[in-house]
Amino acid sequence: MSDETNPASGNPGNAAQTDPSAPPAQEQANSGSTSRSPDFQDLSAYSAEQREFLKTKGYKDVPALIESYRNLEKSMGGRVALPKDTDDESAWSEFYKKTGVPENVEGYGIKPASEFANDLLQVAHKIHLTKRQAEQFLKISEDGLLAGDQLEAERFKKNVEAAKEAWGDKAAANADLLQRAKNAYGLTDRQHQEIAEVLGFDKATSILLSLGRQNADGVSGGNSGGASDRDSDSMVDYLMSKRNRNDQGL
Repeated sequence: MSDETNPASGNPGNAAQTDPSAPPAQEQANSGSTSRSPDFQDLSAYSAEQREFLKTKGYKDVPALIESYRNLEKSMGGRVALPKDTDDESAWSEFYKKTGVPENVEGYGIKPASEFANDLLQVAHKIHLTKRQAEQFLKISEDGLLAGDQLEAERFKKNVEAAKEAWGDKAAANADLLQRAKNAYGLTDRQHQEIAEVLGFDKATSILLSLGRQNADGVSGGNSGGASDRDSDSMVDYLMSKRNRNDQGL
């Protein structure tokens, strides 16, 4: 047997022979691409749903998909899970604590400017609002109250103007009677408005006119010389008690 056909001869003519220890030709061909990330150019191996997902999301290769998933996990890490047992009060307390709800009203660090604001804070804590939510709740509520007060004041002013027009020649005399009643019982225009809000403008004004006439005639009630020694709040309560009565006998 010649050296040309003997694999062990070391003859250079054997360079074309296949080395049994070498990797397959296809693996050698692919070895140069191991540092390149597989892409999604060929989607034939994926289901229709998977192909549509990749197409919609625009992922070009596996690293892009992995990075997207990592970012998703990061964003999910800051979320607080709801208690599995909805009747577990301690679990809910822990949940509210993690979401930023203080343990008590003082924890808001908000100094209420009024009793109304303090009541609102109590409500805010009862419904488990965070400090930011509580601040917004107070602002919206107080703005709404202010807008309501302004609306009532404007309505009262228009009612006064309409009443004076309806009184005609008696407008000046009736205005004097109203003022007498207010002076006698220490009532302010604001209290007149509040009474009107409860009783209605016509009813409240009718009562005050009657009291003004009694005062002018020297009948009991108030002090014709100025503000009454009777507390004005008591007078308001007295007027409210007339809500379901007519003017006769007042």
